Amino acid sequence: MRASDRYEIEIVLSDIRDCLSHVQWSWDENRQSVSARLGQADWKQAEKRFRRVFPLACRSGRQVSRIPLAESIVRLHGGLREGQKIWISDPGRSSGAWALWAPWADGENSTLFLGVWSSEDDDDRMLRASIRRIFGIH
Repeated sequence: MRASDRYEIEIVLSDIRDCLSHVQWSWDENRQSVSARLGQADWKQAEKRFRRVFPLACRSGRQVSRIPLAESIVRLHGGLREGQKIWISDPGRSSGAWALWAPWADGENSTLFLGVWSSEDDDDRMLRASIRRIFGIH
């Protein structure tokens, strides 16, 4: 992975962190991602950013099934259920970032998962270290 690719991913993640600066993030070891609970106002603010930084969004299993990367991410989360949405930076590249939004049944809250991927194991480890550093999770 080129340093410029990693830097671009870190900028995207930092932008999301800054837009949700008051949110408490945690590390999900099983999914190798960060997650946070969002209220409706937080979600609306985050979604505006996502439209800008993630060129690809999927709302249905049929859309996800056309993109192997999205399919593998969604599989880790038990599938894409009604109301959920996944964003991906660019599945055609060798590395990038993704976001998965999972609304709660109460209609007020949701969980946001953010993660990174790379086609190379060493780069994948480096990106996971970056996401933990960016979101202050040690």
